[in-house]
Amino acid sequence: MPLATHTLSFRDHSRVFLTLGVALAVAATFLVSLLGLLP
Repeated sequence: MPLATHTLSFRDHSRVFLTLGVALAVAATFLVSLLGLLP
């Protein structure tokens, strides 16, 4: 029982980190495009 809960928790954390990574990548690309357009 605890092992299953730990696995589910780990899977949820992995999903959260993956979502954060994608969001950071999109934000970085957006900022780079803005910096490229500014000058």
